[in-house]
Amino acid sequence: IIPSSMKHVMDMDTTVSSRNSPSSTAATSPRVATFYSISNGVKGLAGVGLGEFLLKEAVRALQKELPSIEAFVTLSPIPQFRKWLQVKLLQHNDETLLSLQDRQDLMECGLVSHKNEAGSFPWEELWEDLEQVDFAELTDAATITGDFVGGETTQEIQKSAVLRKILCKLTARYLAIEKHRGKPLDQVCNFHIGNGAELHNIHFAADLSRNGMNNSFGMMVNYLYNMDQLKEHQANFELNYTVPVGPNVRRWLPNDEYKP
Repeated sequence: IIPSSMKHVMDMDTTVSSRNSPSSTAATSPRVATFYSISNGVKGLAGVGLGEFLLKEAVRALQKELPSIEAFVTLSPIPQFRKWLQVKLLQHNDETLLSLQDRQDLMECGLVSHKNEAGSFPWEELWEDLEQVDFAELTDAATITGDFVGGETTQEIQKSAVLRKILCKLTARYLAIEKHRGKPLDQVCNFHIGNGAELHNIHFAADLSRNGMNNSFGMMVNYLYNMDQLKEHQANFELNYTVPVGPNVRRWLPNDEYKP
């Protein structure tokens, strides 16, 4: 199981610990290895690019010790997403940021007013509302895993579903489309994609800690290391800075802006 939140990781750790017996297949034959952070523990080597070496050495060691592992993934933060989104919404000079349907959904579920005084979409109000949302109340699986369908759902569930959809779309855009000098704006993304990973999935309300909320409104992502595709992904990234995405991310991207 690929983890989708920090709570998921902690719950899995508790579950594995409770099954940690000689007869436990779950404990002795894990299928997924998840990395949260690759960091350098030697102060004198601060700033030296050892991340790729550390990551690949960890993968080799795990493959040797636990051959049952089939997938190597990360559960990664998005450190500058909130700051990027603040600039985008307050400048409101990018009409492609939200589709007309997205704007309509935001207005219909009550997250923003229908129009501002100038008669246009209330971008500033959307930012202010995002800052006021209590994301902890949205952690119920029924409200954060379903897509917005309208109709019979309550307004609160509609708000949750719309907010999830909007933040997943914006996160996908930030990571896969937004670039600086050709490279992804997000340095964590830049590191993992540069090492051959795939942007595999995006998770809503995944890190509800103060740091997680300040960084990304709680959004987190998985990067998947498919050992058979690493060299191909690295070559494409070095050639044209292509960000490979899995189907769970592709669904959030506009067809006319993402170029694989």
